[in-house]
Amino acid sequence: MDSLTTTSPNRKVSWIRRRVQVGKPMALLCLVLMAALFSVDVLLLQFNRRLQTRMDRQSAEQRPRAGMTVPELRGLDLDGKSFSIGYHQDSRKTLLFVFSTDCPMCTKNWPQWQRLRKSVDDQKYRIVYANVSSAIDREYVAKYQLTGATLLAHVDPAVSLNYMMGLVPSLYLVNPDARVEKVWFGMLEDSEREDIERALTTNLHAGM
Repeated sequence: MDSLTTTSPNRKVSWIRRRVQVGKPMALLCLVLMAALFSVDVLLLQFNRRLQTRMDRQSAEQRPRAGMTVPELRGLDLDGKSFSIGYHQDSRKTLLFVFSTDCPMCTKNWPQWQRLRKSVDDQKYRIVYANVSSAIDREYVAKYQLTGATLLAHVDPAVSLNYMMGLVPSLYLVNPDARVEKVWFGMLEDSEREDIERALTTNLHAGM
């Protein structure tokens, strides 16, 4: 009993020392791994920022802009017949509403476009709707009040590319010389729609 009592604490101390000695390399390894993971996170963050910057720059380059000249509009009507719209054939400026039937943002934006449409003087502006998706029917046309204006039920893909119609909903103001004067992107708030209405009125009084 005396021997066990005497040696037991020594054995415990020795065991603890061995554990500490083993634990030091493990702790060091954990620190190294943590430092490596942190470095990887920093590198990934920097890479993502560079990638986002590149994407933003590329996206800006692919957006339609004021001053660009566009070709005549071509596509299909609701019956699948080909037709075209030339800007030189009309003395009015053209408001071109570009949408997609499968675009949720377009669906939410229709009430604002409908209000804008009602505020426009048809004798001064020509209204054209252009669908960049492949599916549209008369029910959709009636639901969103697209009657009484020119409708491209399906835009020619080449025209869509020339106009950079990848961003929908979008609204183009094009003059009779086929030059884009202004482009508005995305869903409209009330204040933004009112700004467009004022801009069109100012544009009209400025010498349309």
